Amino acid sequence: MAILPVDIQALLVRMDSVSKVQQMQQEGVVLAQAVKGGELSELSHIESSRVNDVKPHPDGNNKIEDEQKKQKKGYVQKRKQNGGGKKEEERKKFEEPYKGTHVDIKR
Repeated sequence: MAILPVDIQALLVRMDSVSKVQQMQQEGVVLAQAVKGGELSELSHIESSRVNDVKPHPDGNNKIEDEQKKQKKGYVQKRKQNGGGKKEEERKKFEEPYKGTHVDIKR
């Protein structure tokens, strides 16, 4: 279907309003993205401000750390008494002094 000169005259009159509508539609997408980005940044700011501050315990955290150190020392001593030395002897037996120092590149 061909466009006649009469049709062109009608189209040219409406071209201004159609172009404005098209421009508003294209800008609407960008504006919607900007609004969503603003909302997202505001939500993240609110969530980050809601993080609770750690309040120091009245007894302090020293007790927990001391207990952990004592438990670790006790565990190491028990391990040595129950045969930890055997594993070290086995490791020494299988260690090779030149292991990893010589690289063979022949095929």
